[in-house]
Amino acid sequence: RAAFDALRLGHAGLMVCGGAEAVSPARALFEPAENMGEASVFFVLETREHAQARDADLQHEISESWFEFAPDVSTQVMQQFGACGGATSALQLLQFIRINSS
Repeated sequence: RAAFDALRLGHAGLMVCGGAEAVSPARALFEPAENMGEASVFFVLETREHAQARDADLQHEISESWFEFAPDVSTQVMQQFGACGGATSALQLLQFIRINSS
């Protein structure tokens, strides 16, 4: 969400954002092993102007509503990937994009 806001407010033309989570001994102390998952999801977001300047094809136009509805897919994300800590929000957004782009 922070990268989207930075673009929307004109603080940047391009942002790389996402999250990663790995199983570690410290994490294993606090979570049941059967629920742990590992994941890494990263997005490259850019303004329309930035994309046009490099003659890029528009893949998806992101709207603020995506961030409101992406948590609705959290059950699917947990079933597919397990508890992925820092990557869960990025996985939710990715799943939401996949569902709404088909």
